[in-house]
Amino acid sequence: KIRSRHSFMVHGGTFFPFVLISDNSILAFSVEFLGSYVDLTHDSVLFHSKAVYKSSESIIMLGIPVSIDFKSGADVPLNKNNKTMFSLGGGLFFGGTNRYTNNNTQQFPFLPIPFIKAEAGFFAGIAFKLRGAAYFGKSNLIDRPTGNIFADGDVMETKTSGGYGYHVSLVLMPF
Repeated sequence: KIRSRHSFMVHGGTFFPFVLISDNSILAFSVEFLGSYVDLTHDSVLFHSKAVYKSSESIIMLGIPVSIDFKSGADVPLNKNNKTMFSLGGGLFFGGTNRYTNNNTQQFPFLPIPFIKAEAGFFAGIAFKLRGAAYFGKSNLIDRPTGNIFADGDVMETKTSGGYGYHVSLVLMPF
C-alpha cells in the first residue's frame, strides 16, 4: 500500500470576461498557476523475515490550468450588489508531474490534462470560495529498479501509477 503524507498546494490566477450573458452572469477565460507536492510513503513491505522495504517518493505537480468558465453573482464585475457567487468551468491543465524512470532520472512531461471545476462562495469584504476540481487521465509516476535488497543480487522493481485525481480547496480572494 502507498499512502499520501505531507501534501501542500499553491494556486493563483485570474480571469478575463469575454461574453456578458446578463447583468449577473458572464463567460470568462481563466488562466491560473498550480503547484502541488505530495509525499508518497510505502508501508513496510515484508518480503520474508530478513527483507523489509520502506521508502517514500516526492511527487510534484506543476502547470497552468486554462479554462472557459460560466460565472454568476459577485464574480461578475458589473454587479457588486449580489453577495453570493457560483462558477462552473472546464479546460486543459498544461503541466504534469515528475516521474522516476528506469535510468533514475526525473522527467517532467508537460501534457494537456483535461479538467472540470466548480466553485461556490460569498463576498464579505473579501471573497470566500469553496472550489473543487477533477483532473482526468492516468500518470505513470514511478517505473524503475529500487535496489538490491536480497543477498543473491535480485533487484526489486518499483512501479506506481494512478489517476491525476481531484482537489477541494478554500479560496480567499482579497482583490
